[in-house]
Amino acid sequence: MITPFLAITATRLKLNSDGQDLTTPRKTIFYTTILFGCGVYLILMSFAGFYIKRANTEWGETAQAVFIFLALLLLVVPFTSGKIRALVKVYFSKHFFHYSYDYREEWLKISKALAKLESLEELKGFIINTLTDLVESTGGGLWLKNDQGRFFLAAEQNLRLTAQEIDYLHNVGDLPLYLANKQWVIDFFELSHAPEVYDDIDLSPWCYEDSQVWLIVPLFHLNKLEAFVVLTQARVPRKLNWEDHDLLKTVGMQLANALALNRASEELANNRQFETYHRLSAFLVHDLKNLVAQISLIVRNAEKHKHNPDFFDDTIDTLNNVVKKCTISWNS
Repeated sequence: MITPFLAITATRLKLNSDGQDLTTPRKTIFYTTILFGCGVYLILMSFAGFYIKRANTEWGETAQAVFIFLALLLLVVPFTSGKIRALVKVYFSKHFFHYSYDYREEWLKISKALAKLESLEELKGFIINTLTDLVESTGGGLWLKNDQGRFFLAAEQNLRLTAQEIDYLHNVGDLPLYLANKQWVIDFFELSHAPEVYDDIDLSPWCYEDSQVWLIVPLFHLNKLEAFVVLTQARVPRKLNWEDHDLLKTVGMQLANALALNRASEELANNRQFETYHRLSAFLVHDLKNLVAQISLIVRNAEKHKHNPDFFDDTIDTLNNVVKKCTISWNS
């Protein structure tokens, strides 16, 4: 009953906005539509159930039970299917929004999630999950750069690549250089339709019919390639536009900054541990030098004072002191 009045109000707001566009929050439209659709679905199922009850008295209870089970199953499946959710997101992005993403929401969501991570292993999994969720990919793998500048597979999630493809990524030499120079996302869907865009690199190992490689997303920090992520085919095949590529590159830079910060924190912690070990070693060496000096003094004076009882008493006291200090240093 209030829907017409809301429509009139929205029209008046647009007229009084002085040329400024009024945008409806994405979540409001998405969840309102879902709620409205569930309501219409339940009403239709109610009418259908009432008809079954009236039309078939002999099998009424059995038919109702089967009908209720199937109706609930049909309602639950769309909420648990990743492919259906991906289809709904694509449909809403095409028909309800001028921009495909809410950049403020994406940035805040990633920033809050990064603040909760406590280890590099958690960050690796988060990077893969974030990029796969952005484009509805089925899986991916993260290649990190080691101290020698070579890239290795550091983490994976449902990475359905062949052994030859993974081996090629391990031994490839021109791919990191190409990513560092071009600084863009390699899209194999675009490669199949416009191969001239990728004339500077040989991507033939992945150019076959059943290849699962879809995107290679570089992660840059201070214009240096820190890592790259290989994403497998999407749940719903689609062509990425400029907005998708820009979002992937932007999110990639944010994730690369998190990687660099985590790596710097680990190096700082290792340096602190090394400094502590160095100090402890210095103390131990200093104590050992003192103990060796005391024992050397006994050895040098033994020939001269070996018949002196006081010398033996001092020697025993000195050796007891050496034993005590060695025991204290060992326990420490």
